[in-house]
Amino acid sequence: MEDKASLSNLGAVVSVRGSVVDIGFDEHLPPIYSLLRAGEEGRIAIEVSAQLDAHRVRGIALTPTQRPARSLGDYYRTVELGLVACVSQDRAAAFAERQGRAAGAIGAIVFGSDRGLLGQFNEVLTDFVVHTLGALPGEKEVWAVGET
Repeated sequence: MEDKASLSNLGAVVSVRGSVVDIGFDEHLPPIYSLLRAGEEGRIAIEVSAQLDAHRVRGIALTPTQRPARSLGDYYRTVELGLVACVSQDRAAAFAERQGRAAGAIGAIVFGSDRGLLGQFNEVLTDFVVHTLGALPGEKEVWAVGET
């Protein structure tokens, strides 16, 4: 693992979850948005997205890998099951009843990941949607699909 700006600042991969990679460094952390290289001949490109603490960064692998490609099938299944659960007749009827009571009501379905491949992605995404909708008038209902 090497930071392109400093070939002497080597790190070690600490964990890999899908395309999310945590990398440990003994000395200086590379800045956010730095491009790091890993794997044989540096074929895997990783962009630093966060500095976790004084010795670790989190990055996103920009180079396609086998595991994220396989994860797409799991993600599709999660979305499919989520739609079935969210729009079942009972839940759809209850939502329609609430919609009728509040003119201008807003409903949103947020699709996340069921495998935790992206860390706290589901929570961050749901919080963002709730916060964004909060600025709009009327009643809101947000359904989140995926595990937290």
